[in-house]
Amino acid sequence: MKAFGYQTDGPAADAFTEVELPTPKPASDEVVIDVAAFGLNHVDAFRRSGFTGGEVTIPGFDVAGTVLSAGERVTNFQVGDKVVAHIEGGGYAEQAVAPESTTIKLIDGFPIADAAGLPTVAMTSYDALTVFGQVQAGQTVAVLGASGGIGAMAVQFAKVLGASTVVGIARAEDLDYVRQIGANDVATYAQVTEDGAFADSADVVINVNFMGGHADAMMALVKLGGTVATVGREENVGNKPNVEQVHIHPVDASHVHRAMQALKQLMETGTLSVRIAQRFPFTLAGVVAASELNETGHTDGRIIVERDVK
Repeated sequence: MKAFGYQTDGPAADAFTEVELPTPKPASDEVVIDVAAFGLNHVDAFRRSGFTGGEVTIPGFDVAGTVLSAGERVTNFQVGDKVVAHIEGGGYAEQAVAPESTTIKLIDGFPIADAAGLPTVAMTSYDALTVFGQVQAGQTVAVLGASGGIGAMAVQFAKVLGASTVVGIARAEDLDYVRQIGANDVATYAQVTEDGAFADSADVVINVNFMGGHADAMMALVKLGGTVATVGREENVGNKPNVEQVHIHPVDASHVHRAMQALKQLMETGTLSVRIAQRFPFTLAGVVAASELNETGHTDGRIIVERDVK
C-alpha cells in the first residue's frame, strides 16, 4: 500500500516521502480501514518538529473509510461498514489499523471524507467540557475560537451536554457560522473586551486557541466561582477571585472511547456540522501542501487529504 511519512524534521517539502508498505493485518480487537481520507491536526506538525531521525514514521490520527477486515473479537463492525476512527499514528496511508474501541460507524449520508476531520477535535472539545470544564446542565458556556475545528465541536457538544446558553466568540466574519452550529449568542473579541458583551456571564469558559492568548476576554466572560479552561498554555489568565484555571491536555485512552461515543451520538442527531477549510489530493505533493497549511495554524476549519480529490 502507498503511505506518506518522514525520516527527518524540517520543512514538509524536505521531510515527507512516499513509501510502499505491506497491507496491515488487524489484531483480535482491531479493524483495518481502507482509508478514503485522513485529517491533519496540530499534533502532526508538533511531533514531526521534534523528530530526531530513524525509520520512516507514518503520521496521522484521524481516518475515515471502509472496513476491509476485522479481528476475531470485533463485534461492532463488519467488512464494508463506513467508519471514522482515532488511531495512534499511521493514518497517512491507503490502509490503517484502528482499535474497535475508538472507531464508530458513520450514519447514512454523512460525507465520509468530512468525517476524517472529526476525531481529534471531538476528543479535545469533549474533554475540555467534561473533564476540565465539568460542564453541568443549565450552565452558561462561552467558547473562544468558536469557528475553528475544536471550537465548533465545543459549541455543538455543549448543547448536547445541556448547557442552557452557549456564547460563541469569534471573528466578525465567522459569527453567522457560529450561530448556525448552535450558539445561542455570539460576539467578537472586541465586543467582549471593549464593549462588555456578556460580562461575568459564563460558568465555564473554553479557550481553544492553540496558540493561547485572549486572557482579557476569558476573564471578562467568566463569572465569580467559574472555570476557565485553555488549550494553549496560560501561566496566569487574570486575578478574578475564585476562578479556577485549568489547562486542557490529553488524558487516558478510556476518554478517547467516551469522546468517540459522544461523537457518534451527536452524529445520530443529524445536526453535526464539520467545516472543511481545504481538501488536498492523496499524493506526495498534496500531503506536503496540506502539511504546510496545517503548520500556519490559521485555517477556517479542518484540513483533509482525500483519495478522490485530483
